[in-house]
Amino acid sequence: EVLGLDAQHLAHAEEWIDQEKLAEHTRSGFLYQKLHRPRSYDFKKTNEDLKSWDERLRMPQFAWANDPKAVEEVMTFVLGLTGEKIGGKYLAKVRYKPEQHALSHGSKVLNRYNCTGCHVLEMPKYTVKDGTGLAEAIPDLKANLRASYTNRGTDFLKEFYPGLTFDSKLPLDPDKIEGSLALKPEESGELTIEGMPIGTFENELTVQLWKPATIRGYTFNVGDTITLDQTKVAMTPAEGGNFAWLYATYQAEKTGGEFTAIWNRLPPPLVREGNKVQTPWLSAFLKDPYPVRPAVNLRMPRFHYKTADDSSADETSALGNYFAAKDGAGFPYQSIPERSQDYLADREAKHKNYFGAGWAMMTGKTSPCLSCHAIGPYKPTGGAQVVNGPDLKQVAPRFRPGYLAEWLAKPSRLVPFTAMPQNIAAHGAVQIPVPASFEDQPFEMVKAIRDTLLNYVNAVEQQLAAGKMETPPAAPAVKVGGGSE
Repeated sequence: EVLGLDAQHLAHAEEWIDQEKLAEHTRSGFLYQKLHRPRSYDFKKTNEDLKSWDERLRMPQFAWANDPKAVEEVMTFVLGLTGEKIGGKYLAKVRYKPEQHALSHGSKVLNRYNCTGCHVLEMPKYTVKDGTGLAEAIPDLKANLRASYTNRGTDFLKEFYPGLTFDSKLPLDPDKIEGSLALKPEESGELTIEGMPIGTFENELTVQLWKPATIRGYTFNVGDTITLDQTKVAMTPAEGGNFAWLYATYQAEKTGGEFTAIWNRLPPPLVREGNKVQTPWLSAFLKDPYPVRPAVNLRMPRFHYKTADDSSADETSALGNYFAAKDGAGFPYQSIPERSQDYLADREAKHKNYFGAGWAMMTGKTSPCLSCHAIGPYKPTGGAQVVNGPDLKQVAPRFRPGYLAEWLAKPSRLVPFTAMPQNIAAHGAVQIPVPASFEDQPFEMVKAIRDTLLNYVNAVEQQLAAGKMETPPAAPAVKVGGGSE
């Protein structure tokens, strides 16, 4: 500004200043000229005592050589290669947490083996555009609320979803919901929902939620659906699962089948994977994968992972830690309190023959579990077409207790497209045989089944010792399987 130069002339002025440094034989002047015009150092180098006639410098002319800022950036880097210890006051005061290291290392392994080619890490996100009213973006909000809240009384156990609340001033009665949602056309607000698109009609897009979303004080939970006006929202594509999205769409169009049902036979989304599986199990599974869900058409391939005694250099450990860190779960090891002697003694005091009760709920003659799952000597009836769920002996080393309990209580609240039904309703009749000490206690029933599965070996030993595993009962036959991991 003092010189009255515009940006172009100022750039030339900076070049002139470095030329002055070059004339003075300074290091920065030489380096600037070397980067700006490397072949200038061939000038007048024709004396055969210095160089042969065909010997010339080989350094190329870089595309950024005429940009003083770019040249300066390279000069800063080169002049910094001194090997000198940097003073502490110039170092960034950063101390990375183990979770940050896990995310950084794990993401590199994910990219290296293209895990996102088959698996979904995050579902698509839909954000209401700025200046758009909620009534415009969500034209069927009232109908969506009715569908969500009509069965809310029998839908979930409050022990698992204490945060699934609503404004006490808002009615839960479906007949009164409409009056409480007098949305003004101009009313707007920041709203982003994350979920799987399951249907379109003209401009309307139906999204099945994979994360809870609260609108006007009402909380939509995982598995609920919201209908959006596609022209009023901005979509962020899903992270990963390219093959699965293409295959599911192709099969739905080809066969006319339900889009979400097809996902039961595809590589599972890894949303909430860190909260779902025990880290040691995931690491071991990646090294030696085996079929988990018999219904899946594809199998996990074997990769040549780098392994080492040091877990920080073990790629399978890095992946296991990555998912745990991503979901805020503990790693690299987890304690299972449900296996401790004190815990089991307390449960036994409240419910005599605790494991026996859990085993009876899963293997009783009227239990639907055996329709799709194998457990001990009990196998599903109806042939291979109904063996669609994992063998339950795989549960103990695989699942984290918290996730497993939520899964048993309401599977579709964790994986919306799963075919596994809710066998233990929050209120009313349940689908499994109920021991006397568990009547009208659905939360206790869930815990008993979970603890029996987590202590599978002990439970099987007790049944063998009691001689109760000699003649497996016939499981109720179903036409198609329902279990999904």
